[in-house]
Amino acid sequence: MKNVFILIFFFLLINCSNKKNLEFDIDDLKKDGKIILESKKANLEDDLLVNKIQKIKLYSTDLTENKKKFDLKFSILKSENFSEYMKNNYFKKYILNHDNKIIFIDDESNLFIIDTNFKVLSKFQIYKKKEYKKFILKFSLLVKNNILYVSTNLGKILAFDINKNSILWSNDLNVPFLSNIVSYKDSIFSTNANGKLYSFDMLSGKQNWSYETGTASIKSTNAFKINLKDNILIFSNDLGNIYFINLDSRNVLASYQVPQSTEMTQNNLFEITNFVLEDINLYFASSYGKIIKINIVNGTEVWTNELISNLKLIVNPETIISINERGFINIFDKKSGAILFKKNLIKIISNDKLKVKNSKLNNIFIFLNYILVTTNDGYLISINSANLNDINVKKISNEVKSNVILYNNNLFFIGEKNFIYRVL
Repeated sequence: MKNVFILIFFFLLINCSNKKNLEFDIDDLKKDGKIILESKKANLEDDLLVNKIQKIKLYSTDLTENKKKFDLKFSILKSENFSEYMKNNYFKKYILNHDNKIIFIDDESNLFIIDTNFKVLSKFQIYKKKEYKKFILKFSLLVKNNILYVSTNLGKILAFDINKNSILWSNDLNVPFLSNIVSYKDSIFSTNANGKLYSFDMLSGKQNWSYETGTASIKSTNAFKINLKDNILIFSNDLGNIYFINLDSRNVLASYQVPQSTEMTQNNLFEITNFVLEDINLYFASSYGKIIKINIVNGTEVWTNELISNLKLIVNPETIISINERGFINIFDKKSGAILFKKNLIKIISNDKLKVKNSKLNNIFIFLNYILVTTNDGYLISINSANLNDINVKKISNEVKSNVILYNNNLFFIGEKNFIYRVL
């Protein structure tokens, strides 16, 4: 029930066109929220395993280091609690590293810049309490030339000078920004909850131009993604449309409608993974039940296969790796899209007699020659790329609430109560 009311809250928030609208009553939306949650029951994958391969190649910049074995006997350090005030935040937190610093924003809109030993270097509050107290906050972050760019789901986008610990500029457009941020030349780009793409001047914050695509009546908070390949900008909206724009000419080169699997219900909210680009190819998966490869030059589909996920994909020399919340890891042939490997990682954890009743996979990344996966309740799963059946698990925290960043062979993430964890 708690998740129902959280979801209802977000539907209200991102349908707002101004801050006054953020304050109206949500009672009329409660019933609709329940219906949507019940209808979002995609036909679940069966538990049939696939074992057509036993190993895969991973991209690595250091072949010598790639021969090392990942040691689960690592030490775990955690910071002091940076914020005593917590909300049950539906949004996944975002943490990044820059110039030997860790940057994140807490549930009170406090921007923290800390060193890798957890010492606070600077702190800045983006919103006053009266501005955010009724709402769950979501922030997207990008660092370029020692300037931190921040967009928020309350409709603000700003630039923060890391060295001077001050705001350079701030724009409040009222409609929530829900995508990530990317930069090209002297501009940054983001999309809002109405499916509108914005271009802002990096130095002044002045709006250069915008492009509006439309939006669904019921909002999906994880439908808006954006990425860049050379001068081609790719972005999505919550109608399941993907657009390819030439930033030099500002022409739309192509658009693509994400297909929905025949196994899915028509009422599923659209959610999508972050876009992964390699050469002229775009890879992504969605809640519509497909993993897709697209040629970004002309926007044509290269292949699709069945997959339900809104979590990050890993692109390797010959394969694509995907996980989903329900516990499955899937490996596809990059050239043809054929499924090569499939295993239920949650079942493997449960076979080790660990408490995994509410475990969901929430991060995937590569370290040395290992595929590493985290769960929301704090498990770290390692999979040896040289032997995909060599799978181990270790408890690293009570929660993993953010992405995981890899810096100087250490893993950093936000855990329970906004503790920052460092895994050595």
